[in-house]
Amino acid sequence: MTVVGRVSTRQTSIGYVRVIGADRIAICSGASTDLVDWDDLILVRSAKNHTWMITQNASIRVRRPLQCVVEALTGLGLVQIHRRAAINPAKVRRLIRSGNRRLVVILENELSLAVGRKYQRIVRATFGARHSEPPPAVSAAEPLA
Repeated sequence: MTVVGRVSTRQTSIGYVRVIGADRIAICSGASTDLVDWDDLILVRSAKNHTWMITQNASIRVRRPLQCVVEALTGLGLVQIHRRAAINPAKVRRLIRSGNRRLVVILENELSLAVGRKYQRIVRATFGARHSEPPPAVSAAEPLA
């Protein structure tokens, strides 16, 4: 994590996540605000009524629901993959289809996360993965070449 600076703030109880600049994020956690580069963010995970933002070197807790954080960071490209997790698409190494309707995302740090069924289409479209569709049927009226 490249923490560019720590700024004291009075907004201590709620916390927030804001995009500042083209690729920087301000994360208010407790009595301080961390300025983090977008490239350092790996994963965002919810835990009850707060959200953990996992970066290259640290984990920062924000007292906001995951949906608020996802809405704030969608402009930078954050992709929600589960009702409890969202990822930075730049950190994805591999998509693995395993079993019936199961999709797993492998991140740069070898962390594997299951993709929820509701989010599989979005993930496949984002990363250009093929859908498992049967080949088109050939009708009897068409001559075979």
